[in-house]
Amino acid sequence: MSEDLSGIEATAAARIGSAATLDDLRSVEAEVLGRRSALAELTQRLRELEGDERRHRGQVLNQARARLQASADARRAELEEAERARRVGA
Repeated sequence: MSEDLSGIEATAAARIGSAATLDDLRSVEAEVLGRRSALAELTQRLRELEGDERRHRGQVLNQARARLQASADARRAELEEAERARRVGA
């Protein structure tokens, strides 16, 4: 699961970073953080684990989700600032 999570997180972070518009970012967020995302699938797989292992993996998964959400929030701020600058300059 940790290898899966590392790959998913790296791919998702790259996609978030490459979003060129706010609409692109919304779409990427839905795909990487939404209910049908790979992260959601990993969350579902936690049910298969026992006590301490589930707790540990759940924490790791939540930390990855938080990092991706922070990345998306930062990218949103960048895109909003670029949009404001474009409007002022136009």
